[in-house]
Amino acid sequence: MTGSPISDINPLLMAAGATLTLISKEKGERQVSMDHAFFTGYRQTVIEQDEILLNIHMPFTVKDEYFFGYKQSRRREDDIAIVNAGMKVVFERESNIVKQLDLAFGGMASTTVMARSTMKDLVGRTWDASLLDYATSQLLKDLPLSPSAPGGMIEYRQMLVLSFFFKFYLSVRKCLGEKLSDPIPPLTQDEERAIQGYNYRSPKSTQLFQKVPSTQSSLDPIGRPLVHASALKHATGEAVFIDDMPHLENELHAALVLSTRPHAKIISVDETKALEMPDVVGFFSAKDLPGDRNLTGAVEFDEEVFAREKVVCMGQVLGLIVAKNRSTAQKATKLVNIEYEDMKPLVITIQDAIREESYFGQWTVSKGDAEKIFQNSVHVLEGEVYMGGQEHFYLEPNAHLAVPVGEDNEMIVYSSCQNPKGTQSLVAKALGVPNNRISCKVKRIGGGFGGKESRTTCISVPVCVAASV
Repeated sequence: MTGSPISDINPLLMAAGATLTLISKEKGERQVSMDHAFFTGYRQTVIEQDEILLNIHMPFTVKDEYFFGYKQSRRREDDIAIVNAGMKVVFERESNIVKQLDLAFGGMASTTVMARSTMKDLVGRTWDASLLDYATSQLLKDLPLSPSAPGGMIEYRQMLVLSFFFKFYLSVRKCLGEKLSDPIPPLTQDEERAIQGYNYRSPKSTQLFQKVPSTQSSLDPIGRPLVHASALKHATGEAVFIDDMPHLENELHAALVLSTRPHAKIISVDETKALEMPDVVGFFSAKDLPGDRNLTGAVEFDEEVFAREKVVCMGQVLGLIVAKNRSTAQKATKLVNIEYEDMKPLVITIQDAIREESYFGQWTVSKGDAEKIFQNSVHVLEGEVYMGGQEHFYLEPNAHLAVPVGEDNEMIVYSSCQNPKGTQSLVAKALGVPNNRISCKVKRIGGGFGGKESRTTCISVPVCVAASV
């Protein structure tokens, strides 16, 4: 009932023509079809707030009907989909003429969607190569993705849609060839391989250890199969992460106020309504960090702790709400009124940067005579390669606890970061104190992969600014 756009079951239910029976205390029962109108927005459906799901009716399959489902994710086991699909076709009796076609896709919009134009145009056509050619050209028109679509991987997701339909086409063609009396060209060996299922084999592993000499000291760890120092704590759940630490007396919670514009001037910031909420203690922004104390950065001080005059990306930190509990702090961030004035140009992609000549500077790496090498080469290949970034997927999110010691502006920062020295330096700079006044303690990290090396300070520094007051 969450209406996730990458739900694995929603495309199957939509393609199957499922009907939901809903019930509420005031309105009683009603039936709702899971069709193109079922989803009204991101994680929103036609189901009312006072209704609960009573049952799901799945129609029986009929003669000359074929149904297949597909999913592609980053891993084979237990992972959310990048794109998934449910596809159903019904043919005219004892023929390969399409009578009905249902194509539902997840991961191609803010909701699960149906390729309605393609479905309509293919009815009445013969299930052959010309149908496949038309469908592959029409599907991407039915399911457009903007270059800035959430989730990225635009071309890859589009190719998955075409690949799924190609497998569906081949699978159905094979079934028709086995059933109909009229000869249908059999699948080639390559086509057969394209529709073969993946046979999962349970992984087996062996761990080998070397045998150490009997004369080796028991204090010498080299070659010994020693258990990781935190292995038992992690396996039993006894390991203490930042969020597991006991609450301190008078502890407060913070929530970030983030930009909703990618490139804009900040006209005004009004926190009045947020501060009127019960249990809200304070609001911090660039006005609390005068001069270069608001400048920060992992390599050069070319970023801001709090955006002062303009924002340069969605989600840039504008302020920090502090409250007596987490939920209040998060709710209060929505009440901070920020007035923007959008700026041009809007540089999102590398192509945008090249067009606008938006560069960091000229960098030249030179070794040898490249032009001479090309002239003497037998073959010269030209082209472009695009590579998307890899999302960091650590289980423990960014978490920080700042505790003022109460003497000489000293502070202890408990952090889930990969760079405690960098955290110490940037916190000290923002607070205007020597580095030795800040102690950064990292007991353990619930995953990092580089994502917690420098970007954690976007959160830890504002938290420490609030804690220092």
